[in-house]
Amino acid sequence: DRVRIAVIDNGVGISPENLTRIFVHGFTTKKDGHGFGLHSGVAAAKEMGGELRVHSDGVGRGATFTLELPLPMSTPSPCSAPNPIPE
Repeated sequence: DRVRIAVIDNGVGISPENLTRIFVHGFTTKKDGHGFGLHSGVAAAKEMGGELRVHSDGVGRGATFTLELPLPMSTPSPCSAPNPIPE
């Protein structure tokens, strides 16, 4: 089981050539950018067993970023565990 969060905008969109490198460390389209943010995001998602994806139909068409992470396995808390029977 997984949780999926999608963030959709109707902004400037992403060109096809930029889609292929958007998560690469150091890649940026901003004059003062460092290309660290999205790279860090995708690395964190992978570290947690998930993934971060992007989709855009092109420039002027907006973009969708989707973060998908596994749900933690539920384990009984110490309060809800049955009490052992004394011998």
